[in-house]
Parts: sequence; C-alpha cells; structure tokens
Amino acid sequence: HIESPIMTLLPSMTTNQIAEVTRAYADVQAGGKAFWESIISNVAHRVLLE
Repeated sequence: HIESPIMTLLPSMTTNQIAEVTRAYADVQAGGKAFWESIISNVAHRVLLE
C-alpha cells in the first residue's frame, strides 16, 4: 500500500516536501491532469490580460 511509507515519513518532513510528494502522487493518480490544468490556466491568464 503506497500511503503507509509516506505516512511514516510525514512527521520528519517539511511542509514543502509534503506538498511536493502529495502533488507528485496526485499527478500520477490523475494521469498528468495537473499538466493540462497548468496549460489551461496559463492560456486563460493570457486571454484575461488582453
């Protein structure tokens, strides 16, 4: 089970490390969904600035 080693490490990890691991895990789970979301938000940001 993938969460157990992560849960064991959590107390000794910094907030930034926890965020990185969580995001990396979520990226894998979502099949790179975050990649597309970042592209979409960049495009939307550019459109809103014009």
